Amino acid sequence: MLAALLLLQVTTNEPRAIVDGATMAAERGTIAQWLAPWQRRPTSDRAANLARGSAAFHLYQFAEAASRLRRADAGSADDIARLAQLGLGRILVQQGRYLAADSLLIRVDAQSRAAADTATAIESLLLRAGIGRRVRSAAAANAILDTVEALGASRRPNLAASMHCRRAGNAALTGDYAAMRRLAQLGIAAAQTARSLRLEAACHFVRATTFARMGLSDSVSRAMDTTVALQRRSGDLIAFGAAQQWAGFYAVSLGNVQGGERYLAEAWTAATASRSVDVLAWTALSRASASTTLNNTRAARRWLATADSLMRLSGDAEGLRTVLRMRAITAFAAGDTSRGWPLALEFQQQAVRAGDVTAQRDGLFTLVRHALIAGDRPRTRAYLDSLATLIRGRGMQGFEPSLRAIAGEAALLDEQWSTARREFDAVLGSLHASQYAFRHAVETMRAIALVRDGRLAEGAAAAQIAEDEHRRWRASIADSALRRFATATERGGLTYHTELVRLLAGGGRHREALRLAESQRALRLREQLLDASAWATGNARSRPEAAPVELAEVQQRLPDDSTAVVEYVLGEFRMPSVALVITRRGAWSFDLPSAVDLRPEIQRLLAAAEQGRSTTTSSRALGRVLFEPLRVPFERAGIRRVIIVADGAMHLIPFVLLEVGGVPAVGRWTMSEAPSVAVAMDGWTRPTRVPSGPIVALGDPVVRTPGGRTRPLPGARDEVRALQRRSAGAMVRVDGGASESYLKALPTTPRLLHVAAHGEVDDWDGRQAALLLSADATNDGRWFAGEIATLPFDDTLVVLSACRTNLGDLIAGEGVTGLTSAFLQAGARTVLATAWRIPDREIVPLVERFYDGLGAGLTAGAALQAAQVDARRRGAPASVWAAFRLVGDPYLTVSLR
Repeated sequence: MLAALLLLQVTTNEPRAIVDGATMAAERGTIAQWLAPWQRRPTSDRAANLARGSAAFHLYQFAEAASRLRRADAGSADDIARLAQLGLGRILVQQGRYLAADSLLIRVDAQSRAAADTATAIESLLLRAGIGRRVRSAAAANAILDTVEALGASRRPNLAASMHCRRAGNAALTGDYAAMRRLAQLGIAAAQTARSLRLEAACHFVRATTFARMGLSDSVSRAMDTTVALQRRSGDLIAFGAAQQWAGFYAVSLGNVQGGERYLAEAWTAATASRSVDVLAWTALSRASASTTLNNTRAARRWLATADSLMRLSGDAEGLRTVLRMRAITAFAAGDTSRGWPLALEFQQQAVRAGDVTAQRDGLFTLVRHALIAGDRPRTRAYLDSLATLIRGRGMQGFEPSLRAIAGEAALLDEQWSTARREFDAVLGSLHASQYAFRHAVETMRAIALVRDGRLAEGAAAAQIAEDEHRRWRASIADSALRRFATATERGGLTYHTELVRLLAGGGRHREALRLAESQRALRLREQLLDASAWATGNARSRPEAAPVELAEVQQRLPDDSTAVVEYVLGEFRMPSVALVITRRGAWSFDLPSAVDLRPEIQRLLAAAEQGRSTTTSSRALGRVLFEPLRVPFERAGIRRVIIVADGAMHLIPFVLLEVGGVPAVGRWTMSEAPSVAVAMDGWTRPTRVPSGPIVALGDPVVRTPGGRTRPLPGARDEVRALQRRSAGAMVRVDGGASESYLKALPTTPRLLHVAAHGEVDDWDGRQAALLLSADATNDGRWFAGEIATLPFDDTLVVLSACRTNLGDLIAGEGVTGLTSAFLQAGARTVLATAWRIPDREIVPLVERFYDGLGAGLTAGAALQAAQVDARRRGAPASVWAAFRLVGDPYLTVSLR
């Protein structure tokens, strides 16, 4: 039957049958069979050119299609010419050249009506309706569709299907979801009558995207599955790419990062293959959104720039509105509220003018969220009321939990504790069992409402139950991308976790405050280890879930009465920070400014220190905030050693440099750092197994770059020779011998590893920080953090004298991921690392004094303090002596003999 139909189409030369035949053959995957007879026709045959141009269009060969269709047109005024021009209009649409397409289609419409060719007139108007929605509004598109209906589109199933689907999409955009359902169903029925898989898939796609707009996850999944199945069968690569783009965007918004990234990659591939500017633009926008969700500002900006240029190329007003919103979100994420607010307000105004209800809802969510962050009560209430009216008035029931959660946050801002609790209870009663992260956030806010309402014991208990449930869920996650998503999204909201820690500590509940702070650090450190090992080996190393940290146990296991632990928990946005202080005799806390207030001073201190300028002003300012509350209590208690557990941007602070009572902290206390109290306690209590392996020192490796060898490090040679003089058995390698292969082939675990080389830091992915060593036929010389983390360095003292070895990717709660943490993950007991670039010659005296201290039997912490005090006494700049920091166990001793 199909063969007979194809033969009939060829023999009749009827233009409409040619175009419809090409579409049918494309849907059925028989385009080559259908095209074969036409390819035998002479190049002057206009009907053959129409056939070959139509086939090339369905094969996404737009240049060939345009060439053939122009030959078919040949400046004539008959059916073939009009259909050829209609085909050229379709190509312009796929290339994103909407205004040029609209101009051409207006002419096709006029010519078709003059020739009483109603079908071609309707098809041109249907294309123009799609353009109208993109570059103008849904209302403008509906006005064109009114003309389509008046011309009798309902009498032809394929035209009726297209008309109903476009009306359904417009209804979804304006929030008329009941009309959307009715029109989409009419379109599906008409498409089935026309036996068009592509049109049927298009109508299901409208339903799926509308369910996403409404927040109906289960309905989205079913509708999208149906859509994709139909598109696969029909071979519609452009529509398939659009569906994958939507699926990817929605998957990421629900937390399925790995699945979302897979969908978006498939969408990009499909859009590239089909040359669809529209799908490319929206996929780039979805990737920007995903990057923003993951707090990867650099990637977000890159994808946003791509999306913006493609949207401008096509004149896609809806897309440009969405770009505008993303720019606002990116500005807010960077703390640039002076830029974020105008962009967000302009987006909202454009959405209202366009009648785009979905965009209005998204814009109001953005506005109310950042009004909350700013603590602006009037704007919070105004935007929240508008959002509630929109969501409830338009039947967006899937967004009701998010609305009520924000209402609860607003009640917290207004100090209406009972109202906040009622809102949070309503949200918790409506959440799906799989919404773990959202549930944990709401339970945390509910615990805050209880504590602030004077129900301290009840709030502490509720917080602990929520934290235990959340920790168990996070420990069960096998997907590395999802773990990183969970971490990143928790960074994006108001830091209620910090606020709860602060309130519990302020109420004397130090046990619960410590457990809560450490729980977050523990799960993220565990996940960091899994991610690093999976990155290097393809398989994540399993580690048991750590037991909760108990205050009494920490106090009992502190090495002595003269040691204190100070754990900082940083508050983002407007939330205050808090410091938890633990000694053998007790525990207490004090409040600190938020991260927003601390960051500028931290940046000024780092800039001055690294550039060798005076750090006095910033050192005093930060010392006054972070250490001054400790000075008198520590003097009375006889505290001489301080272990810092930093958080967020605080990891970048050279704590030894901060002035306390006019004296740098290094002159008052022996200081070290740890990723968490649990890690520090592990260092105090685990049996020290002194490895039987040697002392290993590598310096000044040969590092080749496209431009030749990197700058040599003569000071690095002096460092390793200084160690060799103090330890006759040290295994020293320089030049080509200081290789990655040499380290990987060490037969035993070294008791001390010294590496003096260049370091390389990836500010977005700490696993890709690297030490630059000599290369050979086996290894490229870049010893990545992800590789280091998988090797056995149990109980080793690691000295990293490379530039910026302590830096990396800041991840909330777990500190700096990079070279330092990679060695700790590999089992190293203690790591001495640098925080910024230092001329290698200037490092040598400090390193020599450090090894003199170790040789005299001092602990690693005491040896570093003595070396830093000596350097300061000799007049060495802070840019040299304050750059070194000790992370891990400061009580470790290492024999140099």
